Amino acid sequence: MRPDEAPLASLPLLGYSVTVPSPDDGITKEFVFKLQFKNHVYFFRAESQYTFDRWMEVIGSATVHSQRNKSVNHHQELENNNITSP
Repeated sequence: MRPDEAPLASLPLLGYSVTVPSPDDGITKEFVFKLQFKNHVYFFRAESQYTFDRWMEVIGSATVHSQRNKSVNHHQELENNNITSP
């Protein structure tokens, strides 16, 4: 493995939740998901709806308390939160 292919860090996801940002987070970009455990919050952005869905699925399966509703896609959640994409 080349040095740039090795992870810089790892994060155990047990107990984390994976969701889309809330309006209070002030995130208006598309394809952003939020990992949170207590006061530890991380935001990640995917390149497309497909990669967003895959990340949410995979990370959701690795977390114990995933709060993702699999029947609602990212665009619908943005609309429900009255967030517009730039």
